Amino acid sequence: MDRIGVMARGELKALGTVAELIARTGARTFKDAFVALATDSEASA
Repeated sequence: MDRIGVMARGELKALGTVAELIARTGARTFKDAFVALATDSEASA
């Protein structure tokens, strides 16, 4: 399975599969998860 790294402002913000990143953020789509991760607006767990 492929893993994706999300980088923002020169920092690696997250690393995981599409499903892992969506679950981590509580987003409905990968696009929404990416935006949440890249802008530090993840949902609190």
